[in-house]
Amino acid sequence: MTKIYSILFALALIFSSNVNSQDRLIDTLIEKMNNYGASKSQTSLFIHYDKNVYTNHEYVWFTGYLLNHDEELKDYHTLSIALVRNENRNIWLENKFVIKNGISSGCIYLPDSLTAGNYQLVAFTNRIANNLPEEVFIQPITIKNVFSEFTCSLSLLDSTDSDIVRVFIKARKPDLLPLESAQINYIVGTGTSQGKEYELDLNKTGEAFISIDRKSIPAENNKIYVQVHSKGILKDMSLTLPTIKRKPSVLFYPEAGYLINKTKNKVGWEVKSSEGMPISISAILYEDNQIIDTIQTSGYGLGSFELTPKIGSYYTVKVSSGILNGVYQLPTIIETTPTLSIDNAIVADTLKIKLHNINSDNKLFLIVHRFNQLFLAFEINRNIAEQVLNIPLSKLPKGISEITLIDHLQKPYAERLFFAHYDKMPELSIGLNKEIVDKKEQVEITLKLDSIKAKAKNALVSIACVQSNRLDIRRSTDIENFTYLQQVLGDLPFKHLPLKSIIESNDYLENVLLIKGWRKYNWVGLISAKEGDSLTERKSLEMDGVLLKNSYPITKATQINVLVDTAFGFINTNSKGYFKLIPDDIIVRSQKRVKLFMNKENASPYSLKLNDQYYEMHKTLDSKLYFVNYDDTVRSISTGELLLKRDEKANQLQEVVVKSKIKSENDYLYNNFFVNKCGDYVCRFNYLNCTLHSNSENGTRAAVAGEKYRSQKDNNGQLILYKGCKNELDESTMIFNGIFFK
Repeated sequence: MTKIYSILFALALIFSSNVNSQDRLIDTLIEKMNNYGASKSQTSLFIHYDKNVYTNHEYVWFTGYLLNHDEELKDYHTLSIALVRNENRNIWLENKFVIKNGISSGCIYLPDSLTAGNYQLVAFTNRIANNLPEEVFIQPITIKNVFSEFTCSLSLLDSTDSDIVRVFIKARKPDLLPLESAQINYIVGTGTSQGKEYELDLNKTGEAFISIDRKSIPAENNKIYVQVHSKGILKDMSLTLPTIKRKPSVLFYPEAGYLINKTKNKVGWEVKSSEGMPISISAILYEDNQIIDTIQTSGYGLGSFELTPKIGSYYTVKVSSGILNGVYQLPTIIETTPTLSIDNAIVADTLKIKLHNINSDNKLFLIVHRFNQLFLAFEINRNIAEQVLNIPLSKLPKGISEITLIDHLQKPYAERLFFAHYDKMPELSIGLNKEIVDKKEQVEITLKLDSIKAKAKNALVSIACVQSNRLDIRRSTDIENFTYLQQVLGDLPFKHLPLKSIIESNDYLENVLLIKGWRKYNWVGLISAKEGDSLTERKSLEMDGVLLKNSYPITKATQINVLVDTAFGFINTNSKGYFKLIPDDIIVRSQKRVKLFMNKENASPYSLKLNDQYYEMHKTLDSKLYFVNYDDTVRSISTGELLLKRDEKANQLQEVVVKSKIKSENDYLYNNFFVNKCGDYVCRFNYLNCTLHSNSENGTRAAVAGEKYRSQKDNNGQLILYKGCKNELDESTMIFNGIFFK
């Protein structure tokens, strides 16, 4: 009896030791994930824009949402959106909007001075971490012109001389006659690293040729940016130039990380052109000199195949086509090691995992996690070399998670991404009371949300009603794909509504999960995380400034007057003239402005200097961002393509003006706030001193010297340069955009 009790006691100790060992591992992982999560901002920003094809003198309407915010919502109070030109990264405008309870909405006016082309709307909040915005949302848009004084085209010419790239420029008037003697400025290598600027003129036939040494074209910035000037009118064009021929990219991604000897491996592969465009192609897989399979990539440049490699054999993929030719070697094969595989990575409630070579001397654990959150962790039975496990996913939220095979020292052997609960997608249905609607007819819209949470009674929704030809699906972003895919995996090969296509075919997402992996996190960073690793340099962007007298800091605290809409206020400086603009004090109606000025009999010695940290952040950030170019493979482009077609034009509703006979004591202040000291103003349609719109209407702004506006005296609506007047605002007065609240 004593021996039996001793054996039972020993078994109990072993079992207790295993439990304690697993508990310690889990506790350590949870601590590291908490530390790692604290060093990575979880906040994400999504903005729903009404469309992505605009014309100038239109409004861009939007609603912005803060998702997964890791700070108090009250800490987010301002959203900054800048319009940035793709080629030269010029910031054409920047507006700020109020964020309340994690939501922001408003509109951005696109003036006539904008030239047609491709732009990006770059947005971030006031919260920054380690001197960069916590999260940046980028929306590509196209701006087209309603009227074109002339059109020009930019084309690549085939040349027998492979060392020279020839570009052909042609310009035509609306009557198709040549545009003569226009000036051309061009740069080879645009965007973040601009090259030298060159000049030339169009000849009498309205044409010009540019010859470029192929060796001088930057490999990572191979664009030509061309501006055509004629009688004050500017046209922009850009084109991707061919560089010295580079090999296309052919990369292989063995499942879980390695090709393992005598183990069945799934291998993902990706093929891109030298310009980074996906290539659909077929190829032959060889073992030594023997053909063992035919493999292919889809139109997204992605594919997969299975292989059981043996050390000592040589595995290659041979591609032979007009697009791509060459032989590509697969990764090195390693000796037997514990690994895992997943046949289906897009699953509902259960994940089926196959474990291979689980006969290790070390304890092995499977953990299911999202790097900042641990869901499951358990020890593997090492007595069975090949195992199949069915893991219930009831504790996991919907979306992408990671499964990692580690030992007791937290060394990773294999890892894999999977998408859980793909079938639990809430569906928002929109119903109309009629399919065909006449003018001035009322339309009733019914919204129905089939939520995965039966108890959910409230939801936020933003709706845009636009012409279908004002939406380019290549530039469209929806909140569902953004949240579950783009935020986790980064930029992916374009596919319209990839989550919606799971029901039909999940090949695209299966290959994406096999190939792309985590972009934002890494296991090495996780296991090295320690207490104190956090975003310690979190702070908020501000608008501040300084008041000077005779160009020197003042010596005592002073009051500065501030006019917001029709309300007067005061801002106090410190003894050195420094002042800070509190967001709540500069909130104005959309498109209105804030005025700072010195209310002194002699204000001329004073000058105001404003520091807009939002704008400065845009200047720093926008030059470094990667903008997707949807026209990389285009060999010819014309500004005529950026002219709004007849069926793309929106029908403007007739404007109704309501005037009051009762004069307010604030009328003078209000009306004169949106004119300059000459009394000149510009209406929302960019007409100088427009007789059809008063200087107090929405979109009206003060005329600024050096900007171009339309004149009612000119029936063609030509842009004219406004030279200002003698009574321009002195340095003691400053007018700027406030924070818009609607």
